[in-house]
Amino acid sequence: MACPWIQRELAKRADASRPTVARIERGDDVSTAPLAKVAAVLGLAVALPASRNDLDVGGS
Repeated sequence: MACPWIQRELAKRADASRPTVARIERGDDVSTAPLAKVAAVLGLAVALPASRNDLDVGGS
């Protein structure tokens, strides 16, 4: 999804740090609270699996 804001502006709107926004962009591990805030600013929802056993990480 393309975002018209630079990381600093998105972080400010989401009340998150710029490094957190960068970690989200890279697909690094991020806690759910800042992830949900950034998603909300972008008009997105976060859906989490019921348990770690439900995670689909691809592969065979």
